[in-house]
Amino acid sequence: MSNKNTKDSKSKPVPTPPTQSGRSTAKNPPHAGRGQNKNRLPSQIRRGLLSMKLFRKNHLDKNAAFDGHMFETFGPEYKTVERIAKKDPKRIATLLDCDGAIWIARGRHWVNRLGYLIGKQKLPPFDDFKFG
Repeated sequence: MSNKNTKDSKSKPVPTPPTQSGRSTAKNPPHAGRGQNKNRLPSQIRRGLLSMKLFRKNHLDKNAAFDGHMFETFGPEYKTVERIAKKDPKRIATLLDCDGAIWIARGRHWVNRLGYLIGKQKLPPFDDFKFG
């Protein structure tokens, strides 16, 4: 006998990090669905398309987070982010805090931001993903 009212627990969506408007832009992120291996690295990292080598070091703070790559959300570091974002917004990625996990999202975001990463060149397309 089958019961049509039984819900599959694997069909619950995993929340995605919000954008500056407070809404998620990821329609089908790589982390959606609870049936996937949570320890699996995002495909961009597995294929070597996304690494810290793509990002410029923070010249204002030699002890910056993320191996010296993160720019703060205030002061002269943020002014550097703003200046580069005006020239080429596709060089900016945002580090986000979402439910205690750190996410990286392409572009400049304001909600739950921890800091910014600046690409040496225009960043390749990638889906928002969670570290650890």
